[in-house]
Amino acid sequence: MNSFIKYLLFLTILLVPLSQALAETRYVTDQLVVTVRSQKGDQYNVLESLLSDTPVEILSEDKTYVKVKTAKGTEGFILKQYITTKYPKSLQVKTYSQKSIR
Repeated sequence: MNSFIKYLLFLTILLVPLSQALAETRYVTDQLVVTVRSQKGDQYNVLESLLSDTPVEILSEDKTYVKVKTAKGTEGFILKQYITTKYPKSLQVKTYSQKSIR
């Protein structure tokens, strides 16, 4: 029994610094990858994948989907929830940074 307690104490001393090394700060990314599909629905072929802040031309829309044309000329459907009319904040920061450097 005494050797078992010593063994537990040894493991505790060994593992505590390891758990502290694993406790690090991380951040949730806001980078999305949105798929452009051939038809409305996630069961259809992915024609292209777009990263956050990628501009698209809106060809039509309904309650759930927008039909888009990408810079590559791909036409397909994206869930409407991923599309905004607002100029992306990350592009605003880049534009501001470039202007302030000049």
